[in-house]
Amino acid sequence: MEYENNVIVLNVKPTNDITISSKISSYELNLINMITEKCGISRSSFIRFSIHLALSTLFSEKEINDEWKPIIDQYKIEFENIIKKCKNNGNY
Repeated sequence: MEYENNVIVLNVKPTNDITISSKISSYELNLINMITEKCGISRSSFIRFSIHLALSTLFSEKEINDEWKPIIDQYKIEFENIIKKCKNNGNY
């Protein structure tokens, strides 16, 4: 993580050959910090689960082929588990 002009630059390397960079405002970072603290997860886990949720939401069942379906299904399960953990902690 790097800081540039009140903005945090995240460099995420999900694989060895892909780098994702994004700028997050201090407001967004405060929200991420609040959620991760209340849910007991790390910021990197939150970002990873957010990407998983976005991917599983973007693809309808018809667009997911046999190879990717188990991966997307796993993303959904992991995200649901995080939501349950937050709810069990009485935070949401």
